[in-house]
Amino acid sequence: MAKRIYFTCLLLVPAFWAVGCAIQGNFKTDPFYESFYEKTRLIMIEEEIRIYDLLEDKESKEGFVREFWEIRDPDPETEENEARGEFEKRVRFATIRFSWRSARSRSLTVEPAKSDRGWSTDLGRIYIILGPPDWVIFSDESFLRKEDFEDDFGWRYKHEAGGETWLYDRYRLAISFRGTSFSTTAPKDAPRPPDSPEDQGLLQNFPMPVYSSRDLKSVLEFVKLNYINPLFQDDVRRKLRFKANYEDEKIIIRIPAVNTDFKEEEGKLHARFKIKVNVYKDNKKLSSLLEEKGVEETEESVMKKMELQLDIPYPLPQKGKYLFDIILEDLSSPIIRKYRNIAKASR
Repeated sequence: MAKRIYFTCLLLVPAFWAVGCAIQGNFKTDPFYESFYEKTRLIMIEEEIRIYDLLEDKESKEGFVREFWEIRDPDPETEENEARGEFEKRVRFATIRFSWRSARSRSLTVEPAKSDRGWSTDLGRIYIILGPPDWVIFSDESFLRKEDFEDDFGWRYKHEAGGETWLYDRYRLAISFRGTSFSTTAPKDAPRPPDSPEDQGLLQNFPMPVYSSRDLKSVLEFVKLNYINPLFQDDVRRKLRFKANYEDEKIIIRIPAVNTDFKEEEGKLHARFKIKVNVYKDNKKLSSLLEEKGVEETEESVMKKMELQLDIPYPLPQKGKYLFDIILEDLSSPIIRKYRNIAKASR
């Protein structure tokens, strides 16, 4: 029996999520810039950008690229990485269809040119991260269904001058656009398609008011690590997060209890985690650690401590500056829940 511990708290986010991110470092010498970083940073969480920017040698970056896709693979047992395939498909679509006006109704069978940068527009970036919306509502009150979104794209010419709102029923999210840019302020009442008998069943559970801009950031950050998770649940504020530091020759991971899925057995709460730690010394890969750790607590104890602690012994073997790239997966969760963070140490 799965059990969750809920806490009430007020979250303040001082700045709204920026869809684009600044290019850090000198990537003219990065061998993976065009093939990986230029576009893939759209679905990198902040910690991954920081790690990638610190890596100096080709071998470490090559390992990062390989692992980046392994983390997002929803079914490691199959040869195909469905997350990578879906990402490449969305980038291609966005590159062609959200580029210049002349490209809007162009066939997807054509090869995109370097001047086609539809992937870097707000429309393109949101599409690459979240996929096609369930509905597109235009300012003239016409609408488009998801199944028609990726077919004939000539319909965009009719609405070029007006605004549009993308509705994601799966995430209970509405995003408004004007031109190629989106509004960071969600409307009080998201527009709806006409309540025809055919559509009514799909729309009756769409809650109003829609998520605020704060929740848009939460959804986007959740999806970046759980890219094509088929078992999405709408409690994105409970996404797996943790803090990490190094002290007393140990890597210490602290996980808020509110972000953990527990299983209740014989009056105690159980949680289990898979932990991978990539160890870098002086910005070069040194080794990797892979462990599974469990936690067994009473509900009273969890409520009192408010967090779980996992310790991984690791005496620093040599003098130098160390970076620990930590990937944590909640094995007790019914859905894929992963998060990544870093810790630093020196000797």
